[in-house]
Amino acid sequence: MARCFVFLVSCMYILHAAFSAEDNKTRPSVVYKWTKIDYNWPNKTMRKEYIIAYDYYAITNVISGIAVYKNDTYVTVTRISQGVPSAVNKIIEKDGEYVLEPYPSWEMNKVGNCDGFQAVQNIIVDPNKGWMWIIDHGRINTLWGGLKVLCPPKLIVYDMENETVVRKHVFPDNVATHNDSFFADIVIDPESGWAFITNNLENRLVFYSFDDDVSYSFSHKSFLPEIRNHTITVQGSTIRLAKVSAGVDGIAMSPQRDYILYSPLGGYGLYQLETKFFTRILRNASLTLNDKAYASILDRHISRVGNRIAHSRGLLLGQKNLFYGGISLDALYSWEVASLLSLSPGPIPGHVPQIKMGEDAEQMRWVDSLTIDTEQNLWFTSSKFVRYLSDSIIFNAPTMFIWKVYVGEDSYLKPYNGSQTSDISYAVRNTHSCLFLLTISVLAFVVYVVK
Repeated sequence: MARCFVFLVSCMYILHAAFSAEDNKTRPSVVYKWTKIDYNWPNKTMRKEYIIAYDYYAITNVISGIAVYKNDTYVTVTRISQGVPSAVNKIIEKDGEYVLEPYPSWEMNKVGNCDGFQAVQNIIVDPNKGWMWIIDHGRINTLWGGLKVLCPPKLIVYDMENETVVRKHVFPDNVATHNDSFFADIVIDPESGWAFITNNLENRLVFYSFDDDVSYSFSHKSFLPEIRNHTITVQGSTIRLAKVSAGVDGIAMSPQRDYILYSPLGGYGLYQLETKFFTRILRNASLTLNDKAYASILDRHISRVGNRIAHSRGLLLGQKNLFYGGISLDALYSWEVASLLSLSPGPIPGHVPQIKMGEDAEQMRWVDSLTIDTEQNLWFTSSKFVRYLSDSIIFNAPTMFIWKVYVGEDSYLKPYNGSQTSDISYAVRNTHSCLFLLTISVLAFVVYVVK
């Protein structure tokens, strides 16, 4: 009988190990965390000079955007306040600490250098070409320190392999107003050379064609914040978003490049826009000169496809799933959207499940930007940003985090081939697998006892 007991315990141990291995594999884990952000200064004198001039003030540095390329992690520090020395950075380790190294140089991140980066909320890297696309709205100190508009809004495409600027496109004032723009997010279609940028303050979508080196912007009612959905509460801290900063924010692109998804910060709606609309605009640019003409056409290419569980900032499409952070719920969600991949405009069934991939009341607040690396890992940033806004941050514990979780699918940037099987529903499938193993173990135990 003792042997029977040992056999059963062994089976249960194996099952427990299987559960634990899969659980650890699919549970988000913190890769980097900071109480305060510091940089890789060339020397101590420069750091001291920046502090004296108030060009570096640690508590105003908040990580926002993220990109991963060839095992290196790149982040943006948004210049919503004075005291941010560098907008685009690479994470490096120095003296046992993780610090930010201005990328590609200090000079390219110098305030007032209009050939460099001024106010960058987000970036994206094409892993095939090694090109980093940087959106820069040019307005610094938008919340604290005295607003300054030193440079016009622009898009810079930087070749990371050859360390050179491939393209600098300055947006005309009729595309992105120099005094009122805030570029929140960007997605690209690498094959066509198209970029789609959300202008959160102006509630507009900016479209750029690399081959034509031309840009347009569009307005639509779906780019506006939703009525009565301007308030976000995170851990007791409440933000009442102004209408001018609660519009279209997160944006994602389908692997087939046939549509983009977007959502307002102040609202729950998720919208789909067919990209063939932009093909039509490039063929007949005169449509953009008449707001009523293009608005009528644009409206026929847009549909509301569902509601997110919570307010969110960044959106990201993999090959099979949409990922986003539930700001008010301190959680990460996935939404299986295979039914959307070839969907014509129209409503999507509301029963498509949105799966909570992880939550953490302390470290997963304000999930901001997301990216998937070439190893099928999802990376995302989070911070106690709400406390920055309410001026209640306490710097005796980590306030900024970078997470990673294996999702088993490629980024939308990898051309879609229709053959990938997503591993996002781990919980469901692994439960079935382990129940099967448990059944086999019990049967084996019965057979063993009978014998």
